[in-house]
Amino acid sequence: MAKPSTRLNSRRILKLLKSENEKDKLEALKILSEIDPKKFSRLSGKLIYELIGLLGEDTTANIFCWVAMIFGNSSKYIPKKYVPTIVYFLIKRLDSSDPYIKTTALWALGEMCEMGGCPIILASLGKMINLLHDENIFVRNFATDTIIKIFDYLPPYATEILLQSILKNLDSESQTLKLSTLYLLWKIVVNHPSIGNIIIPRLAKTMNDPSTEIRTLSAWILAEILK
Repeated sequence: MAKPSTRLNSRRILKLLKSENEKDKLEALKILSEIDPKKFSRLSGKLIYELIGLLGEDTTANIFCWVAMIFGNSSKYIPKKYVPTIVYFLIKRLDSSDPYIKTTALWALGEMCEMGGCPIILASLGKMINLLHDENIFVRNFATDTIIKIFDYLPPYATEILLQSILKNLDSESQTLKLSTLYLLWKIVVNHPSIGNIIIPRLAKTMNDPSTEIRTLSAWILAEILK
């Protein structure tokens, strides 16, 4: 039996996505998640826009996370004209109270960076930096990893601006925020040793922090810079 055409598959998937039944939508998303990402660029524009619509605030966490993961896994093959809209909706979901939504949105944004999404994502860095003191440790960790990915695509002029924004967190009274910030700085320094001169003066002050944990992590970062 001949395999069904991509067009016919797209029509069936689109019909399922438009259904008001969440089980139908999940069936369509499961099919899409199993498609070779390289074939993603061959999907119809109508289908892609239907998927983008499922990133909206009226979508359940389960549906949103499936769609975000599909876009993230296929990011290298998504036609670039769709990237700004996808990124826009992902950024909006960073305001969610649901940690599952926030972590998935953060991960997908990191994947989108390579596909030209960074100029738009840069505008959301303030939100990501704020998530470094989210009450959920997984949100904090995903925010850290996503900022690091974005850092790799920063234009030179934006590097110091971002670092200064991050360093302000070290003035917080929240130990959780300071530890998350130091962990982020350590991971950035490992990949970008040249930033050391920018952050050394502030780290020197952190060495006087009352917390042994904060002083120790600051010392590790300084050692990484000076080695």
